[in-house]
Amino acid sequence: MYLGCFKCHGKPYLRIVENYTIIVNGVKKSKRQTIKNLGYLEKYEDGKPDFLKRMKQQLANGELKIDGINANDLELELNYLIILSLIVHLMIINI
Repeated sequence: MYLGCFKCHGKPYLRIVENYTIIVNGVKKSKRQTIKNLGYLEKYEDGKPDFLKRMKQQLANGELKIDGINANDLELELNYLIILSLIVHLMIINI
């Protein structure tokens, strides 16, 4: 899980993103899944130059809290979403 900074309408936008790998017909494919859209960077920026670096470090340490949700709860949500997507993928293959 990592903090991604993407452009949205030309402005930096933050998302918590997870990369995972699936195998389709014997070929590994890398997928990226957005766990939580956080909003525009300016909403969280505190004016210090290393803001994004500190926020990424807080996420890595499990200290980041956004909208009352901490990083550990997001990890649980991520595990649920990955299992759900794998189940759907297996159902598609078996149809």
